[in-house]
Order: sequence, then C-alpha cells, then structure tokens
Amino acid sequence: MGFFEQAAQPVWLSGFEGEDLYADFRQVFELEELPEHSAQLMISAECEYALWVNGRFAACGQFDDFPSHKIYDRLDLRPYVHKGRNILAITANHQEGQSFQYKKDVPHIRYALFCDEKEMLASGGETLCRRSACYASGAKERITPQLGYSFRYQANREDGWRGSGYAPGEEWQRACPVVPDAKNYAPRPIQKLSIQEKAPVKLAAQGILYREENRDATPAGQMQHDFLSARRAAELFTDDGTLREPDGGRGVYLVYDLGKEDCGFLHLELEAAGGEEIDIAYGEHLDDLRVRAAVGGRNFAFRYTAAAGKQSFSHWFKRIAGRYIALHIPAPGKALKIRYAGLLPACYPLVERGAFRSADRLLNRIYEVSAQTLRLCMHEHYEDCPWREQSLYAMDSRNQMLFGYYAFGEYDFPESSIRLLYEGMHEDGNVSICAPTDSGMVIPSFTMFWVLELEELVRFSGRLNAGREMLDGVKRVVRGYAALIDGRANLLHTPDPERYWNFYEWAPGLDGDASLKSDYDAPLHVMYILALQAAERLAHWVGDDGFAAECRGLHERLAKGFHSAFWSQERQAYRTALGGAGEACYTEMVQALALCARLVPQQQEQTLRALLASSGSGLVPMTLSHSIFKYDALMQEPERYAGQVIETVAEVWGSMLFRGATSFWETILGADDFDYAGSLCHGWSAVPIYLFGRYLLGVYPENPGFEGWRPGFALGAQERAEGVVPTPRGSIRVTVQEQGLCYEECAG
Repeated sequence: MGFFEQAAQPVWLSGFEGEDLYADFRQVFELEELPEHSAQLMISAECEYALWVNGRFAACGQFDDFPSHKIYDRLDLRPYVHKGRNILAITANHQEGQSFQYKKDVPHIRYALFCDEKEMLASGGETLCRRSACYASGAKERITPQLGYSFRYQANREDGWRGSGYAPGEEWQRACPVVPDAKNYAPRPIQKLSIQEKAPVKLAAQGILYREENRDATPAGQMQHDFLSARRAAELFTDDGTLREPDGGRGVYLVYDLGKEDCGFLHLELEAAGGEEIDIAYGEHLDDLRVRAAVGGRNFAFRYTAAAGKQSFSHWFKRIAGRYIALHIPAPGKALKIRYAGLLPACYPLVERGAFRSADRLLNRIYEVSAQTLRLCMHEHYEDCPWREQSLYAMDSRNQMLFGYYAFGEYDFPESSIRLLYEGMHEDGNVSICAPTDSGMVIPSFTMFWVLELEELVRFSGRLNAGREMLDGVKRVVRGYAALIDGRANLLHTPDPERYWNFYEWAPGLDGDASLKSDYDAPLHVMYILALQAAERLAHWVGDDGFAAECRGLHERLAKGFHSAFWSQERQAYRTALGGAGEACYTEMVQALALCARLVPQQQEQTLRALLASSGSGLVPMTLSHSIFKYDALMQEPERYAGQVIETVAEVWGSMLFRGATSFWETILGADDFDYAGSLCHGWSAVPIYLFGRYLLGVYPENPGFEGWRPGFALGAQERAEGVVPTPRGSIRVTVQEQGLCYEECAG
C-alpha cells in the first residue's frame, strides 16, 4: 500500500445511492506558513470530480480507469493556498449507469494534501459532505448511450459553500468510509488536459420562440421542436445588451458560432433577475436551421436556472464538442443579459513535432485539418469523436495512433490507451468494444486491430518493454482464435453472432447485420492473418522466438486455405463470406486486405489492384475508416498508383473542406449519415497525414524505434513536398533538392 492509500480514506455521503449523483465535499485546513517547495494534492474519484481551493477553480477530470486499478492525479496547489485558513471544496459525480468511458464501482472520493511532504489533510472523518444543492441528482435523459447523462443546474440555489465565509448547515454530514474495488492506485499515466481561456464566439442567429409545453419532452426534445422566428439583433437587444421581453409570452433563442469545431467545457456568463430557465444545446452544424439538439433518442442539451445578478458557470463533468451553442429561453424576463455562451477549450498538451508542406495548398490544408481532427479526439484517451461518443475503440485508435506518430511523435498517450484496452480484455482473448466499460459487447475484428496497434507502438517508439508486458494479451488473442480454425479447410470460423458483433465497417455486407449469417468471413480471416504477422514481428523483437514460430505456423496454415476458398473465378475477386448472403457480396475491403496481407497469387496481384483502383469495379466501396488498407494495397505498385492515390485524397478530403469542414468527418455523407447523427469530427479520418508521411516523404520504420531506418518510395519531389517526421531519437527532416529528396536526421 502506498502513502496515498495509507493517508486517505475513500469516502461518500451515507445512504446516497442511485444513478447520476452529485455530492459536495468540504474540508478546512490551516497553514502556519506557505509551503516552501510543494503543496501537492493527490486525488482520485470513482467517476468524475471538480476541485476548488479557497473559492477558485483548480482542476477537474478523473482519468478513465478501471475500479480494480485506480488512477490518481497529482495537483500543485501552491497557486491556490495561502497562510492561515484554507477551504478545499470538491463536487463529485457518480454515474452508475453504463456508458463507454466508465466502469461502475462503489461511489467515492479520495484525496490527501502534502505540503513540503508533510500530510496536511486527507479524506476521512474530518470531511463534510452533502447532496449537491445545485446539480439535480437522479437518472435523467442520456446524452447518448455512449456518453452518459445530461445535467440540470440550478444556480439560484448556490449558497457560497466553496468560500471561507460559509458556515455549513444541518444538511452537511461527516463523510462515511466506503470500500471500493480498488486493489491498488497508480499516478496518472498521461498529462492532464490544458484548459484554455474562453473560445471566441459570435452571435450567428437570434429571434423569438414559441414553445408548446410537453411535460414528457427532454430539454433537447423541446429545443428541437420549438417554433423559431428570426429577428434582427436590434429588435431583441437594448443598447446595454439586455434581452427585450417579447410580447405574447414568447421566448428568445440565440445561436453562437465558435467559428470552427472545438471541444471543451461549457461556459456561461450572464446577468439575470433570477429563476430564468435557459436550455442550452450544442452541435456541429445548422442543417436544421437550428442546432440539432435531439436526434434518434440522443439529447445534446442541458437546462440551467439562473441566479440573481452577475454570474458565470462552467460544467466540469462532461466535455462537449461542436461548432454551435444554442440558448432557448422560454421566459427571458426584463433583466437578462447573455455576456458569453461558449466553451473553455480542453486540449491534451501536444507538441506538433511533425510537419508537411508542398506546392499544393489544398494538400497543405488537408494536412492541417487532419492534425486538428486528431487533436480534437485526444483527451483522457483516444476518442472516436468528441461530440457523440468520446469512446476508445481499438479500430479507431489504431488509425489515430498511426497518424499521430507522424504528426506529433508522442508515445505516452498511445501506450496508455493500448493498456486500457488490454486491461479490459475478456477471458476469451477479445478486447471489449471500448475501455473502460461495463458493456459486454465484443467486435472480433477490433481485437485484431489491438494487436496491430501494439506492434506499431513498438515499431514507431522502440518501447520494447511495452511489447513484452502486453505480449500475454497477444498470446490470448492468437490462441483464442486458433481454436476457431476449421482443421480441414484451414479457414477461421465466424464467431457466434449471438455472442459477438461481427462488424467490419459501415458498408453493405460488412456492418455486422446478424441476419447475414455465414460460416466463414473473409475480412476476419485476413485480419487474423494480419494480426498473426504483427504478433510474429512483435514476438521476434522482444525475444520470444517460440511464440514467433507459433504465429508463423498459424499464418502459413490460414494463408493456404484463403485463396481457393474465397476466390471467384467468374468475378476475379474475393467473396466477402462463405455461406449466407456474403457469398454474393464483393467489397473493396476484402480485396485490399488480401493484398495487404500478401495472400494474392503473384500472377493475379496486378489485376486485383487494377480492379481496386477502378471506379467502375462493382465492388462495395470502402469508407473513410478503412481506406488506409486500400491506399496501402495500391501503393504496393507506387509507380503506377501513387499519383492516383494523392489525387483521390485531394478529391475526397478536399470535398469536405469545400463543404465547410474544419475537421474531417465520420463518413463522406457528413451529418446526414446514421439517420442524421453523423459526426463531423472523427479521428479515423485523418488518413492523409499517414499517406503524406509514408508515401510523399518516404518515411516508415521497419524496425523498432527507427533502428536502421532507410528512405522508402517517395513521391515528394514530384509534388515539391517537404516535411519533418518525428522519431524517438529526434526528427527526420525531408527537403526537396535538385537531385530529389534529401534526408537529414536531427537529434533531440
């Protein structure tokens, strides 16, 4: 047991149970002198926390961890404490309900403050607590199934409890010790988010609203169906910015534009008479001529009840993302002034060590927006998207890590996410759909991506210890799926669709439709081979030659069965599946995977690449998420296809830019996809960074940590492309010279 666990007790409010709870904690401590060297608070929450010291906000954000292995933050409180009496105030949120960033435990908060290494206070019998006076507790509408709950905040019930002049009343009680599942605690493995100053916003639209009251509607549902009528700003505001009260009991709506996709914490500044209800929605577009507050059972809105006078509010328990913030105020009264409605951007601290610049300004802008897309999807771990889910998937994160190695050269963040997925691995060797989560859902193909991303971490970073420490997980994957091999056909049986979601990508025949049952799926068969190839390399790098030989044997065995089983002589292409409707389905994905795994007989490789490159192939096209396999397959013949690949990038990603994108989308259909719930910022779509770094600049490591690195094929001289690719040992600077590309390795 460490000194943090020895000093601090896990505590909670006695009898306070249920879903989506908010509890306040308060403790007073005295400092005879200011700390000379350090005032370090160690804090861990079951779900989320926000911390104030002497009335000043200091920190928020519990690392998304597992109950059995809790993470604590180390916070420097020297800027916040003073000589004499000090107040530590914490609001903690317990979710309980399932989501894709959280695994349930006993609700608790645990903290200890050390000044110059001397314990000053710790959670325990001196901690006072109460049910939050302002946050409504109890299960409310979910934002999305992946994100957890919305919130309601009553600022008119604030009582100054975080400040020094406050005297706790009878609603406060001493916190009770609880026993969570945690077996050990560890310090945060990555940096805390950088919370920035208010993002610039401008008022983009305004008008009056009419609301038909529906007691069963959520704030989001009411906002989506409010009747809106536009007005000029001068018709709604007085000279000093006060909202005019519309006639006839109507309300007011305001839409603020951040100017670009952004992610952070909701922040409001206003003046009010007190009691005004403000519904707040956030979104990525105005396709409905309003912010899309509700879609498909999702609720992207909250409710805030104003206090009297000047006030500011930040919601520290859930990040939001998008470009637009909408306020619907059914009864604004005569004293309401909205001074600010927007975000405090929250960013993972990154140094953009990579760079790319070419003679083509469109390619340059594509690179910049790709890098911004990646940044917006990095917080406590990689996220598929910051708006709708904020979830760590192995498939999505493999893309994000690979692209990020070129843009940032940062290795702690990807290693931490890979370890989270490893920690959530099931007994059968599959990783969970996300981590951490209580969901039992599994996507077998995503388990294969976990093996790929671990191998690529070691390849790019040289962190052999990470490979050694997680090799046991790789063995569980390899051996678990080896048990599904049909011994006579040398084919991988499709996992039971009653237990597993056999999803590959969002395309017909590949989206895991359980009605399309098959005996053998070509995508999973080949993905398992790719995982075996990666596992063999990884085992060789870390010195486990026996396991490397085991992987090689399985790979060779499965490779023998693939071509004869899935190849259609008539179509000159590979079927998607054997047995069921998949036999008649031919997809770009399967052809690309087969080429990437080197499973295609040599005499048919060129023909299959030509089919893959053809716009009239008749194959089900790949989506943005897996397009990397198509481009890698085509770039096996770079002299023939490199130009086409770059032209396609300019056309596809450029089309998003020309439609106003400031980050790249989940699919090319944008917000209209997934029944109008498509994401406009998705990390898996930052593919161009990888393509530019590997195929325009010619940089890709064959061995861990770029050991013995040599330039590969590069189209950069033709495109007048230059750039920097970060490595663990420094950077590789690529410049255009008369004789072609010139490479310089720079230390540090």
